Amino acid sequence: MPCELSGEYAIDLKNALELKGYNSAITSFNGQYLGYIVPAKYYYFDAYESRLMGWFGPSMGDYLMELDYTVADSLTGTKL
Repeated sequence: MPCELSGEYAIDLKNALELKGYNSAITSFNGQYLGYIVPAKYYYFDAYESRLMGWFGPSMGDYLMELDYTVADSLTGTKL
């Protein structure tokens, strides 16, 4: 991932892959850095990770996860 992905998002992706029989390791800082990505419900918390490091707004998490699932679907040949 080109970001620090919230544990809540990471476990969702990892579990979806596991249900299809794949083991995964969600890692961060792969070449680029988009900041800390959290679900929109946490974006407005006055905390370091959610507010200060969430540079792209509250919808970036949902957008990035949509891309992550699209890539995972393509790599696995299944629909997660």
